[in-house]
Amino acid sequence: MKQWLNNNTILTLLLFSVLCNVSGQSTAELKKKAQEMGITPTQAKEIAKQRGMTDAQIQAELKKRGVSADSELGGLTSQEETSADGSTELTEESVVDSPAEDEIEPESEEQAALKPLNRFGYDIFRGDPSVFQSSNFGAVDPNYNIGPGDEVIIMLWGETQFRQVFTVNREGFIFMPEVGQVFVNSQTLGELERKLSRLLSKVYSSISPSTGKATTFMDVSLGNLRPLRIMVLGEVSQPGAYSVSPSATLFTALYYFRGPTALGSLRDIRLIRNGKQIASIDFYDYLLSGKQTNDVRLQLDDVIFIPTRGKTISIQGSINRNAIFELKQDENISDLVQMAGGIEITAFIDRAQIDRVVPFEDRTEDWNDRVLTDFNLGEELAGGKTQIRLHDGDKIQIFSILDMHKNDVHIVGSSVVRPGRYELKPGMRVGDLVEMAEGLLSDVYLPQAHLIRTRPEDLRDELLTINLGKALEGDTLNNIELQWMDRLVVFNENTIENSFKYVRILGSVKSPGTKPFFPGMTLKELFLNAGGFTPEVYRAKVEISRIDPENPQPNDYAKIITLSFNQHDAVSPYFSLDNLQDRGGIFCNYEIQPNDIVSIRRDPYFNPQRQVTIAGSVVYPGTYSIDSPTEKITDIVSRAGGLRPEAYPMGSTFQRNGVDIQISMKEILRRPSSSMNFTLKHGDIIAIPEHPELVYVNGEVNSPGAYKYIPGKNLRYYLKNAGGYAPDADVDNVYASSPDGTSILHSKWSLFSPGIPDGSIITVSRVEDAEPFDKTEFAKEMTAIFANFAQVVSVIYLATR
Repeated sequence: MKQWLNNNTILTLLLFSVLCNVSGQSTAELKKKAQEMGITPTQAKEIAKQRGMTDAQIQAELKKRGVSADSELGGLTSQEETSADGSTELTEESVVDSPAEDEIEPESEEQAALKPLNRFGYDIFRGDPSVFQSSNFGAVDPNYNIGPGDEVIIMLWGETQFRQVFTVNREGFIFMPEVGQVFVNSQTLGELERKLSRLLSKVYSSISPSTGKATTFMDVSLGNLRPLRIMVLGEVSQPGAYSVSPSATLFTALYYFRGPTALGSLRDIRLIRNGKQIASIDFYDYLLSGKQTNDVRLQLDDVIFIPTRGKTISIQGSINRNAIFELKQDENISDLVQMAGGIEITAFIDRAQIDRVVPFEDRTEDWNDRVLTDFNLGEELAGGKTQIRLHDGDKIQIFSILDMHKNDVHIVGSSVVRPGRYELKPGMRVGDLVEMAEGLLSDVYLPQAHLIRTRPEDLRDELLTINLGKALEGDTLNNIELQWMDRLVVFNENTIENSFKYVRILGSVKSPGTKPFFPGMTLKELFLNAGGFTPEVYRAKVEISRIDPENPQPNDYAKIITLSFNQHDAVSPYFSLDNLQDRGGIFCNYEIQPNDIVSIRRDPYFNPQRQVTIAGSVVYPGTYSIDSPTEKITDIVSRAGGLRPEAYPMGSTFQRNGVDIQISMKEILRRPSSSMNFTLKHGDIIAIPEHPELVYVNGEVNSPGAYKYIPGKNLRYYLKNAGGYAPDADVDNVYASSPDGTSILHSKWSLFSPGIPDGSIITVSRVEDAEPFDKTEFAKEMTAIFANFAQVVSVIYLATR
């Protein structure tokens, strides 16, 4: 049902105001023109975006025309387009409609391809703290404050020489035998050296003589230094005191307590000493440039304070580092993009988007607590006059350019030398595209080709039919100028002419089935295409079933043709492989027609050698060919040299088609005229084993297993050797199976115990579990039966009175 444009479908009209250069027309005129073209608001919006319009520009256009941007979109149905009048070779065959508006998935209100992000910089603290520490072998900071636990090394050389190591005690003193206790706590190395020089010069006059030059010299250094004790407060997982290396700085100390938590700031890490903030570092400087700007060496009882994280912005999409960043108050989108490693080459800089939670103070009674804001990324990066002010919690999405080219055309078809996609140049026509594809093959179908064109005004595909031959000759009606996204489809002449032509070959060939038909195709060519005879065929006859598609008759199903061939100077209904070499014969020259069904029927009187196998205890085991249809088992045994002395005929097996057949080889060999003496067939297998000299006892006996066969021993003997019957044995169901397949049922109470042949299997069955007889249940059932019977008798009596 046709729907009319509502006032809020100005999105549709934007297509005309931007692309069709009709911005001077009124809204009513634009509505009418859009309705005539049959496009939907969703289609119009997408086309407008592809032509460079941003969401912000669309919103501005809506506002300029006095239409509410958040009103519900209306829709319209497409109208049929009239085709060309067909007066020229160039005709518009059909138009492929776009999906109905209700079948198009509405655009998501969320940003595309959003995914969870990590906070930038926090992962670095998960490593080993010692990796980021300074070397302990460097020079000691001259401002290092000496404290308890430090080692002080004093060396004198010259006229007086000695080297002594002193450890500062808990009270901050070192004890020197020549001087006594010296207080060194909280003094720097330079202050300590001046103090010791003054004290030792009183003991060693040569250090600082009143007259002349000094002949004894002094040097003071530090040995093992005590760990520094610092305090860590603020947004850390475990605040408190930490012992760090004496060479630790504000940067390297962060690794001892695994850095700030996710709530802590990386941009303002503070160092407090003696109640005053003496330094603040931005850890981003280290992460992004490797520079430890404003780094300070730590001292005893320093305090590192991690304040709460500042303004937090996430950025993702076509940018090199998708992450969540902490920004300072004066930093903007350009700074954020730089922190994120810059935009990717595929970024669409004309439009990016901010998903913003409106600050509390800016919210109104209207629903505007969460908004989307589109902006021009290129202008922001260029440092335009009006820089967007970012808010805490902003999520920025950088979109990528469309995954399509805007200057390409396609040519496809098996008759094109180099099919594919080519650059669309100004004024390029069909002939130019064929030339760029290095021309066409000789099997091209020139009378017709298809040009599939996507109309830019509504993105619907239309099919244009052209005469390719005339287009290549320069006919302007067919050699039309190409547009973006045109697809030229070139056809193959063989494919068109043979698309409904085939032949079938059935019967005794290796690859039967439907085959492609080619003009002039002969019986020989079809036979070779089917792979020739199957292995068991030497010669065969040919039967052809043919119909005439031009003159179909309702009562004439098919014409059956049987061919005759030359075989050794005689005519025969059969052909063989020799006929393949007879170029003058009918086999090599008989032409097949489309839709023929050729049946290859093998000669039923020809068969290859039929063979049987005999194995085991015969003189000459192996495979033997059957010499006549009446050959039997005893004949093959005789041809195999007869049985060997250790042969056990009773245990012989006979197999046909994979199935074991029970036979009595002993009876067959004793009486060859017996009906059990099988007539052999191809594939039969005869196996004659040696004497196993074993009897197997299975089932419910106390000691089942294999026992040595002793001639003349009966069933009871082997059951006794197997330990007798087990408690669950069914003594009335004991089976003795002989190697020839016969079986005897025996009971414990039988007077006669049968003899057991070599290789027999004795099986003692198990008593089946039976439910005990329930007298109470039986009485209930009988009572019910008698009651029902009495009721029936009463009914009959009353009915007959």
